[in-house]
This record gives sequence, C-alpha cells and structure tokens, in this order.
Amino acid sequence: MDQAILRAARDLLVERGYSGTSIEAIARRAKVAKTSIYRRWKRRDDLLFRAAFAFDRGDPKGSGSFADRINHSVRLTARELRSPIARSALPGLVEACLRVDDPLPLGRIAEIEIASIGERLNESSSRKLTTKQARDEAALVYDLYHGVVIMRLLRGERLSAAFVKRTLEIIFDGVLK
Repeated sequence: MDQAILRAARDLLVERGYSGTSIEAIARRAKVAKTSIYRRWKRRDDLLFRAAFAFDRGDPKGSGSFADRINHSVRLTARELRSPIARSALPGLVEACLRVDDPLPLGRIAEIEIASIGERLNESSSRKLTTKQARDEAALVYDLYHGVVIMRLLRGERLSAAFVKRTLEIIFDGVLK
C-alpha cells in the first residue's frame, strides 16, 4: 500500500506540481482511503517529501573516510535534486519549512547526517572538539556542501568529480585545521 501511495504522489507531483497535489487526489489515484494515508504520514508535506526524495543513503555512519562520506552525500543530493519529481516538490517543501514548527523529514534526515559527520569530524580533526563543537562544525559542513550543490544545480551547471573534489578540499582545509 505504501508503494502505491508514493507512486500516486510522485505521478501527481510531476503532473500537477506541489500545490495541485492533494491528499484526496493521491488517495483516489492510489485507490486507498485518506485515513490510510494519514496513518502513515502525519502531514501532506511529509508524504510529498518522502515521495520526492528517496533518501536511501544507507548506514548513516557509513564506511570510508570522512571525505568519502561527504562526497557520497553530495552526489546523492545532486542526483535527487535533478529529478523531475524533486523539481516539482522543492518550492512547496521550502515554503512548508517556513510555516511549520515541526521540521519536515528533510530536517530529521539532516540531523542524522550531521550527527554522523560530527563523529567523523571529531575522529579526523587534529584538535579535540566537544560534542557541541563537533555538531556545530558538522552542521556548517553539511550546509556548505548542500548549499554549493543547490546553487550549482540552480545555475544549470554540472557537478563534475573534479568540482566536487575541489569544493570538499576547500571545506576540509578550513574545518579540519
């Protein structure tokens, strides 16, 4: 049932855009009751986020070096943001982030990644960081690389391996000192 609901939401996002995709329309397309949807997703925004972004990023602790983990996350983010579904959903999701107190799934996923980055950062840094310092710096790293990815994609530019490598080198040179 979850897959039918998500498929219906994805199709409607592409066909109608964020504002034109209602729970009623999703339920009708998926051939389920609205209550079935609300049992699984607290809000329409949560469902549309889940439909737009696969966010199957594997084990949040990941394997490999700190730089490898960040590089992998950058590539996944870029791939997700290029999809027609994400392009349809993103404006509405950004607006939803501004009007609700409870963070959308993106915020919850970001917190998991930031915690993982903070642990790696503490292991990789030449200085000993408190948990709060590691978390604060990890959030900065997370925001920096996601900002770079988003801005590059908004300009219609590719994310080449060389560009990602150089961007991460610049970030790490500042953070890991």
